[in-house]
Amino acid sequence: MNAWPCVNYPMADSFEVQFGLAPLFDDAEEDLDLDGLTNLEEFLENSDPSDPTRPNHTLFVSPTGNDVTGLGTVLSPFASIAHALMMAQPLVAFPARVVLLNGTYVEDVLLRGAVILEGQSREGVILMGQVTGVQGGIIRRMTLMPADDETYMLDMNNVAMRIIRVDFIGTTARDVTGILADGARAGNSVIDLCRFTSLGVGIDIGGGIPTVRRCSFGDIPAEFGTPPRPGAAIIIRAIDETPTTKSLGDETNPETGWNDFLKTIEGNAVINERDESIEMQSNYWGVESIGEADARVDGPSIIEPILVKSSSILAASVFCTVWQDTNQKRINTASLNLEVSAFKSITDNTEGIYAFPAISEGQYDVVVNALGFEQQRMTLNVAAGELKSVTIAMRSSNTGGEGEGEGEGEGEGEGCPMPAATQKAMADYSSDIFLAGLTLIVMLGSGLFYRRRGE
Repeated sequence: MNAWPCVNYPMADSFEVQFGLAPLFDDAEEDLDLDGLTNLEEFLENSDPSDPTRPNHTLFVSPTGNDVTGLGTVLSPFASIAHALMMAQPLVAFPARVVLLNGTYVEDVLLRGAVILEGQSREGVILMGQVTGVQGGIIRRMTLMPADDETYMLDMNNVAMRIIRVDFIGTTARDVTGILADGARAGNSVIDLCRFTSLGVGIDIGGGIPTVRRCSFGDIPAEFGTPPRPGAAIIIRAIDETPTTKSLGDETNPETGWNDFLKTIEGNAVINERDESIEMQSNYWGVESIGEADARVDGPSIIEPILVKSSSILAASVFCTVWQDTNQKRINTASLNLEVSAFKSITDNTEGIYAFPAISEGQYDVVVNALGFEQQRMTLNVAAGELKSVTIAMRSSNTGGEGEGEGEGEGEGEGCPMPAATQKAMADYSSDIFLAGLTLIVMLGSGLFYRRRGE
């Protein structure tokens, strides 16, 4: 089997050669076309890192920009988010991006469909004001804070959105709500890798229950406001209609759970005002016993098994690029199994990249099947908190050969360490490319990480 050598991580050397990058150097965090996406991010989106118009039409905003003379480029940015959103030229198949360069922005924002609003960095971009959601809206990599007397920061009123790597930081009074999620469509939203702190309520759900995964909640009072109202990380309100029941964590569903409800939540972590029991499995409750975890939930719930350590400590990630061995053409019709896991095969992917974004440490066999190709198998040793990117090359079943491949591909791991800076960059971007619900969390039921009643 002719596989490209494992030299540069986690981008394939063939990609680097094709687009004029440097396979012998770690240039993953560089931005060849100055469009705000690193070379690594362009690789993950199967884009051309030398073309600033791909994969999205991108406009830039800066507190020092100008809405009159600015061109919306990184060197000549606009000054306001509202102006950039108005000037964006999105297509349904190709969303536009508005990138906020580091700084503080004080304005209320009405999002626009098919436009991604993202920050240059999570901590470097602070948006002070209220954000009104829109169907199909996407926010990622920034910090939201209240500007004046706002009672909430993001309103998702009967819309489905993607909220990824956003910090919701309240005030010292701890009397603000992070997200209002109302209406049935809110149940199709994904809130992933977000942090909620110094708030009265993290997420107030008055409709469909969004997918909330890998989020952290802390510094929330037992009561807030006048007259006093109960505080909580998440409140699920009783409603007249009966929305499709979803969970805050289902041990059999690899798309849910792994949230951290920290000890700094002074009252209930979750309040469920509905009559039906809500699954809240595979979350960390800041405690180690089932009894203590039960006490952190008010209302009918199913919380077992629980994580007994913070998910941020446990979670490792594996990304598998699957392509043909002869021409490196990505295969988006493959089926991947992570052996020793009880979960179903993974078929969802983005341009041939298949994700296991949150798994526990251990040794795994990734087994890949695709129609017209021989089965391939790769053994991976994954450390706690590690991010591993591998390429699995598929051999056509019509070409003969020795049969089933064992551990073929590049980036297997042993002898191929990923530079720390690149690993951090990829970790920062690991969820961002899977905006269509791809991010699949693999949760293994080992006693080291989970606890059930009586164990």
